[in-house]
Amino acid sequence: MDIRVKKAFKDGHATACEPTGVTRSRWVTASSLRRYISVKCWWVPLFLVLASCGGPAATLSPTASPSAVKSPTPSGAGGIWSSAGTMKTARDYHTATLLRNGKVLVAGGYTGPLGSVVLASTELYDPVTNRWLEAAPLLVPHASHAAALLPDGKVLVASGRSSGGDTVEAETYDPAANAWSRAGSLAVARTSATAIVLTTGKVLVIGGDAGTNPPAELYDPGTNSWSQLPNTTTHHVNVASSLSNGKVLVLGDESNWSYLFSAIYDPLSNTWSSIGRPPVPLLSAVLLGNGKVLFVRNLTPSGDTRLAELYDPVLDSWTPAARMEINGVWGTATALPGGRALVAGGPMSGGAIGCGPDASCPNAEVYDPAQDAWTVTSGMATSRGEHTATLLTNGKVLITGGFVPPNPDMIATAEIYDPTRQ
Repeated sequence: MDIRVKKAFKDGHATACEPTGVTRSRWVTASSLRRYISVKCWWVPLFLVLASCGGPAATLSPTASPSAVKSPTPSGAGGIWSSAGTMKTARDYHTATLLRNGKVLVAGGYTGPLGSVVLASTELYDPVTNRWLEAAPLLVPHASHAAALLPDGKVLVASGRSSGGDTVEAETYDPAANAWSRAGSLAVARTSATAIVLTTGKVLVIGGDAGTNPPAELYDPGTNSWSQLPNTTTHHVNVASSLSNGKVLVLGDESNWSYLFSAIYDPLSNTWSSIGRPPVPLLSAVLLGNGKVLFVRNLTPSGDTRLAELYDPVLDSWTPAARMEINGVWGTATALPGGRALVAGGPMSGGAIGCGPDASCPNAEVYDPAQDAWTVTSGMATSRGEHTATLLTNGKVLITGGFVPPNPDMIATAEIYDPTRQ
């Protein structure tokens, strides 16, 4: 869930509590936060948004204290962090895609004061030299877009926000030629969608925020064209994750801090199957090496931000995972070699995203499913949100850009997590 607020567009009409085309409502729901306090121009702490929009002030973690966030008890050594240099351009809401040659393509995003500029610029990170190089710019600026590595080694970038508003444009990047080509248009523009490469070689773009529930769409690299999955506008998809059997787990229709829609999509039969609903509305999902899916980032305003859940697709069952060590991390979840997962970002303190006065508060931890335990890492040099996390071919994780809460401005720094070193 994004916390960027559409406080002011160029026309100056929208306000933080009155998004464009939306009637003011007394009560703020997770749906309204997801769809309208989202990916545009301004940042505010989440609890301020809830308080200022006419409803009762809500706190994401009423039991948390700043001291608890700053000083969790580490459960053991958890790898080390080091600098990965500085990107050419500060950015957030960008994408970072691992290429077949081992480099990482960073594309688009927001930059400038309060994220006022949508970027067309791209750059490449080389883990061998630990350096950044400029790459060919996108044909159209994209931010809060979807991206995926295609079977032929090219990179698909689709939809998102552009200079004139949300865009249906898609394009592909050819690393060999360092060039972008048009890849048709989606039927519906959306931001914050998920792109999943299917076993068929096609790319599923699902979910995201639009004026209505956007349909699930398929990109076919062979024909360079898009098609819609039928009957997929009935539900609003909040979370989607690939499964080890090639199917896709989907959660959506959030209402009153619960997911009312839960299903699995089979791309081979083009069918949907209902599954059990999760007991807690969690926003980030990562597929583990054992085939289960780990979920973190509790949506519930009064809920425990340390909660984590596991979904077993074989048994169609949800079970609690060990509670996180850090009192909520607003960040990314990345699968590691050996079956573990790294969660890294900005800690939550008293309902707000940020460290408070202690800039070195813990901001990353690793989940081990074999032990059902979390290990606090040594910590990124910079706590951040709306960054990217990319698993490299050497087993390390590259973290790029984002912002440092509560400061709304983008950053250009990057870091490397090495799970093998202590």
